[in-house]
Amino acid sequence: ERVQSDQPSQNTNEREFRKALDQLSDQIGQSTSVSILDDTEIVYLARAAQKRVMSIGLMPGSRLPAHCTSMGRVLLAALPEAQARAVIDASNLAPRTAMSLTDPDQIMAELARVRAQGYAIIDQEVEIGLRSIAVPLLNTRGAVVAALNTGVSAVQEDAGALVTLYLDRLRRTQAGLARVLP
Repeated sequence: ERVQSDQPSQNTNEREFRKALDQLSDQIGQSTSVSILDDTEIVYLARAAQKRVMSIGLMPGSRLPAHCTSMGRVLLAALPEAQARAVIDASNLAPRTAMSLTDPDQIMAELARVRAQGYAIIDQEVEIGLRSIAVPLLNTRGAVVAALNTGVSAVQEDAGALVTLYLDRLRRTQAGLARVLP
């Protein structure tokens, strides 16, 4: 099985989850990941890897700053604004690349955009040469419980191309998983 998970696949819901992640990765030909928010960071829960697009290896348990990742931004955007601001204020905003947003007000404005559009795009803020797009994962009650993304090499002319290339498939997986997430 290609999907790495930090928990053994025991129940039907988890098997469905892992299957959906593998299928999405196969359909789009890119790696896909799921994470949750833990304080100021995201924690990877599962990953279906196609090819390595980051210099660092990501696996279940890996952590990255929430404020500069696509999954982190959709998770932060799901929080009440004051709570999201508190997380940003507690975050180490040192730039990871020259393209990283480091001003708390700019990050909050980006979170407002993410909240309105229902997805986040990151253009080389975590690592030069890496772009990603993420959507929130909702449970059966409609609450955001995790985030789903794909990370790709920055080969498109602009990051907006990720919407055309991947958003529809991400949203289909998002809708399918909403039936099985507690």
